[in-house]
Amino acid sequence: PLTADTGVPREAQLGADINPAAIVERRESLQLLWREICQLPRRQRVALLLNLRNPQGINIITLLPATGIATFEQIARTLEMPVIEFEQLWADLPLDDLRIAAYLGATRQQVINLRKTARERLFKRMSVLREQRPDR
Repeated sequence: PLTADTGVPREAQLGADINPAAIVERRESLQLLWREICQLPRRQRVALLLNLRNPQGINIITLLPATGIATFEQIARTLEMPVIEFEQLWADLPLDDLRIAAYLGATRQQVINLRKTARERLFKRMSVLREQRPDR
């Protein structure tokens, strides 16, 4: 669609607004976040990654291989799951809490708590790391 004010296609206009430095910074933040996710205890990693979605509920784990942050195999390894097993789950991601609970031998509430703890830990850790950056 064309924008009313310029007559330029919206996609082209958005492309002109892209700041390469911001893209690099976001990618670096994602890489840092991935490294921190890898440091989480296994059950927290599983609860978080197998249910990774945006606020609209859309699966966002696919962004990791798409952006080059982590390969499919690296994600499977981080989940401590055979690649073939991860391939079978891939199309069903994000998984609901009951399915993750069955996989972990846990309750639905335990999965919710694991994911909540993982997010809290990641938030704290990322905040500390941002404060330590020399360019801040």
